[in-house]
Amino acid sequence: MKNPSPLFINLQQRLVKLEATFLGAQLQAESNDPLTFIVDPDQLAAFRVLVHAEIEDYLERKAREFIAHLKARVVPQTFTIKSNIELFLLANVFGADLQIKLPYDANSLQVSVQKLIRAIEGFISDNNGIKESSFVKLSLICGKMADEIDINLINMLNLYGKERGDVAHQSVSRVKTLQAPSTEKTNALVLINAIGDFFYSDIA
Repeated sequence: MKNPSPLFINLQQRLVKLEATFLGAQLQAESNDPLTFIVDPDQLAAFRVLVHAEIEDYLERKAREFIAHLKARVVPQTFTIKSNIELFLLANVFGADLQIKLPYDANSLQVSVQKLIRAIEGFISDNNGIKESSFVKLSLICGKMADEIDINLINMLNLYGKERGDVAHQSVSRVKTLQAPSTEKTNALVLINAIGDFFYSDIA
């Protein structure tokens, strides 16, 4: 992972904080007596829900950062099609029609571009979750290309999103997917590291 953004560093720091708050005592108890220690399922559930929220918040904030950069680039005086080609991928994904008239009409294209940006901003505001349908679009907003999307990461996010739903929508006493504190910690850490590798790998 190279040059992670301040947003991602904050995500890592939040994971450390949540681990200390919700898993610290249980991790110690598990280490001391792994066979007979008593799990607190409410603490495990809270950890999972809040880690999910932090990942969702990170992805949305990252997307908003890219939209802010995009807005700064698409001013009519300096806008060129060649340097903003990713807009056409986003237009395809969000069902927008970027009007390119011949002879070229910059003002007409700007109207379409601004409409697309409003649609993307609406998607970010309405987003709810980290599963495939959310993650793919947020990744494309952040500058990834369709052929760069990591299917293994998608599968991890889908599973974590499903397991978050397990503890968010029913009594913890009925949840079957809660695991040992050390496993909950590892699952969260592996997922966040995979997100970091996806956005900040040396080959990206």
